[in-house]
Amino acid sequence: MEQDKYGNEQADTSDPLHVAVPGDLLPRILASLGLSATPVVATDVLERAQLVADLKSPLWDGRVAALQSLGKLTTPPTFAEVVDALSDENAFVRAAACRVLRRVSGNATFDPLVLALNDSEWSVRAAAAQTLGLVGGQVAVEPLLHAMQSDTDESVRATAAQALGQIKERVPLEPLLDALHDPGWLVREAALATLGRLDQPLPLEALLAASEDVDLSVRLSAQSLLPRFLLTTSTEPPVSEPQPLPTLPVQEARSNQRDARRLALSAGIKRWLAGDQSAMTFDGERETIQYLPLPPAVGGRSSGRLRPLLAAGSIVAAVLIVAGFILASIALFRLPHNTASQLSMPTSCPAGVLNAPSSGCAFFKSSNVSDQSSQTTDKGINDILEIDLSHVSSPAAGQSYYAWLLVSLANPEGPALLLARLSVQQGTIHYIYRDPQQTDLLALSNALLITEQSTQSQPLVPSIDRATWRYSGVLSQTPDPNDTTHHYSLVDHLHHLLTSDPELENVHLSGGLAFWLHLNVQALTHLVSAAQNARVRGDVQGTRSSLVGILDYLDSAVYVSRDVPPGTPLAIDPAVARVAILTFDSLNQVPSGYIQHIAFHLAAIAASPYATSGQRALAARLNTDLSLLETRFQEIRQLAKNLLALNDSQLLQPAASQQFQTLSSQISQAYLGQFNPTTHTLEQSGISQIYNNIQTLATFSLGAYKS
Repeated sequence: MEQDKYGNEQADTSDPLHVAVPGDLLPRILASLGLSATPVVATDVLERAQLVADLKSPLWDGRVAALQSLGKLTTPPTFAEVVDALSDENAFVRAAACRVLRRVSGNATFDPLVLALNDSEWSVRAAAAQTLGLVGGQVAVEPLLHAMQSDTDESVRATAAQALGQIKERVPLEPLLDALHDPGWLVREAALATLGRLDQPLPLEALLAASEDVDLSVRLSAQSLLPRFLLTTSTEPPVSEPQPLPTLPVQEARSNQRDARRLALSAGIKRWLAGDQSAMTFDGERETIQYLPLPPAVGGRSSGRLRPLLAAGSIVAAVLIVAGFILASIALFRLPHNTASQLSMPTSCPAGVLNAPSSGCAFFKSSNVSDQSSQTTDKGINDILEIDLSHVSSPAAGQSYYAWLLVSLANPEGPALLLARLSVQQGTIHYIYRDPQQTDLLALSNALLITEQSTQSQPLVPSIDRATWRYSGVLSQTPDPNDTTHHYSLVDHLHHLLTSDPELENVHLSGGLAFWLHLNVQALTHLVSAAQNARVRGDVQGTRSSLVGILDYLDSAVYVSRDVPPGTPLAIDPAVARVAILTFDSLNQVPSGYIQHIAFHLAAIAASPYATSGQRALAARLNTDLSLLETRFQEIRQLAKNLLALNDSQLLQPAASQQFQTLSSQISQAYLGQFNPTTHTLEQSGISQIYNNIQTLATFSLGAYKS
C-alpha cells in the first residue's frame, strides 16, 4: 500500500468494501478518540529535525501526525519539543501533545498536564487525565479526583476515574464510591473498574446498590466485583463439588425479563444478609434460574461518545461477568449466617474536627461548585449531606431511624426537612442525601436529628417525644462573647464563608466567600490557557484581553486601572469584577478582597469557644494556607502586568514563552496546589483544597442525644 509523508498506509480505494471518507474526516474522528488509522512510525527519512519542523505545519492533522511520530521515536521527545503544541489553536493537536507527554521524562510535564485539565475542549481534558494516570503517580491523585468530581463532560469524568485506577496507590475510596452516583453511566462504570483495581476492601452495600443501576453495563460491572468481595470474606474452604445455583422466590423467578431476575437476586442477597432466611424460598417451593449472557442493549437512551469503544468486547465481557456473578452468588449462600455481622463498612468522617467522644458525623458537599452555569445562582452549593455513624444498634421491631435537618433542636416543631429513613448495616449507617432541587442545605439548617419512629407510615415531622431522639449534632448559634462588634456565632461565620455574605449580596452575587474565590481562581486557569492559545495563533488582541481578564479578577474594577493601560475596558463580567481576590486598601476597600475577608472569618472560628478543638486548629491552618496563597497571587499579578507591558512584537517572541509558562504554572498551583514530585506530597494548598477544607468546618459531630 502507498504511504503518506508520515509513514501512514493509505487505504486501497479499489477494495469494494472500502467506504470513501473525505480526506480530513477520518483523521479528525480518530484523533478525537486518541487513535490513528495505523501506527505512525518515524522512518530514516523523517529525521527528528523534520518532525519538529512539521509541528509548525499549517495543517492541524499534519501537526498531529508529527506529534505521533515524535512519540514513536526510539529516543523519546523532549519537553521543549512538545511544549508549544500544548497551546496550539487546534484541540486535536493539544490532545495529541498531552498524549505524547507520557513519553517525556522529567517533572516538567506535570503542571502543563494539570493545566490542560481546564482546557475548553473535552478531548484535551480527557487526554491530559489519561496521561496523568500513566505518568503522574501519587502527585496526580488530587487533580484527577477534582476532574472526576467536577468536570462538566461525562467522558472526561470517566477518563479521570479510569486514570485513578492506573495509579492505585493511596487513591481514596470515598470519592470513587460517590462517583457511583454520577449521572453519567460512563463515570459510574469507570469508577467500578477503578474500585476493582484498588487493594482495599469494598463495601458490600455499595456494590449491591450498583448492581441495581439503571444502566446494564454498570450493573454487570458491579456484579463482576462481587466474587472478589465474597470469596475473600468467606472462611469456608473452596467448593470442591458442583453446587446448585441460588434460587429466588417463585414469583420473581417466573419473570420473563432476565435483567429483572438479576435485580431480584440482588434484592434477595440484601434480604438474606439482613437475616431473612426465607428470602430464597416462597411457600416452600424452590426454583433454580439458569443465567445466560444478556444480548446487547438496543434503543433507549443515547449511547454517548465512548460507547462504540466498548462494543467489541461486550459479548465476551458479558459472559465472564455473568459467570463471575453466579460464582459470587454461590459463595454468598455458602457463608455462615453470622458472617454478615462480622463485615464492617468504613466511615469517612473528616479527621480532627469532631467532638470526643463521637458516634459519627454529617458533612456537606457541593454538586456543582466548579460549574456554575449562571453566576447569580446558588444551586448546587452545599446540596449534598453525607451521614456516617458507627456502633449503631438496630431499631426496635416495627421502628426505623429517620434523619432530619432542623433550624434548631430547641424548636423541633419548626421547619424540618426529612432526609431519609436510614438503614443499619452491620452496626453502621452510611447515607448520602442529594437534594433534588440542588438547594443549599447549610443555609436552611443548623442541626441534624435522628429519631426512632414507626416504620408503618412515614412521619411528616420529627416526634416531639424526645425519648425517641437517638442522635443529634448542632452548629452553634450562640454569639461569640468575644465579638462585641458583629456578635457573630459559629454558624454565622460558616454561612458567610459557604452560603451567603452581606457584602456579596449587595453586589448581587449569590453564594459564600469561599465559593466565589474558588470560582474566580478556576476562571484564571481558563484565561491563562486562552492567552497562550491566542498567542500561538498570533492573536495579540486576544492575548492582551485574557491578560487583562486575569488582572480584572485579581484587582477588581475599582483597582485594575493601576495595572492596565488607560481606558482599557473590563474583560470579565462587571458584576463579578466588583470584588477583588486581593486587598489594596484594608480600611476602605468595599467589598473587601476575598482572601482578606475569608481570613477574617477563619480567624474568628479559630478563636471561637463554641467550635471544636479540631475546627479551631483547621481554621488556623487554613489561614496560614491563605497567607501563602495571597503571596502567590501577588506574583501572578506581577507576571500578568509584565506581559501586558510588552509591545506586540515582544509579546509574540519566543523569549516571552517562558514568562507565559511561569504564569501558567503559578495559576495552576494556585488552583490545585503545589505538589512535590519527589516526595509525592502536597507542599502548599491551592484554592480547591482550601475550599474543601472550609466546607469541612461545617461538620456535624453526631453523638447520642442527651436532653
